[in-house]
Amino acid sequence: MNTHFTWSPNGEANDEQRLDLAEMLSQLENYDDFILCGDFNAPRGKEIFAQLASRYTDNLPPEVTTTIDGQFHYAGQLEIVVDGFFTTPRYQVESLQVRAGLSDHQGLLAQVSKTE
Repeated sequence: MNTHFTWSPNGEANDEQRLDLAEMLSQLENYDDFILCGDFNAPRGKEIFAQLASRYTDNLPPEVTTTIDGQFHYAGQLEIVVDGFFTTPRYQVESLQVRAGLSDHQGLLAQVSKTE
């Protein structure tokens, strides 16, 4: 599954994001196993991203400090991770790479397997 989640100013959670997150989590309860990726417009370590990471596995390596590509992003280089690659337990990420030069956000390239 992919999302371009609700934007909020300065990367701070707001009521619109909270409502949309509640709706998204409600919809996700209809699925046993999935990969959820995309632009979450919510920085890793802050409220919205943290709620997702508390339910699903955050597969971005901790050494990744940005998913913004300053070459293309209107604000230039930002040290912020707002893109995510979350999985439920039956999916195992073998490798995940962050690729610049594609868009205003860096691309996420993963090799994934599913356990039986």
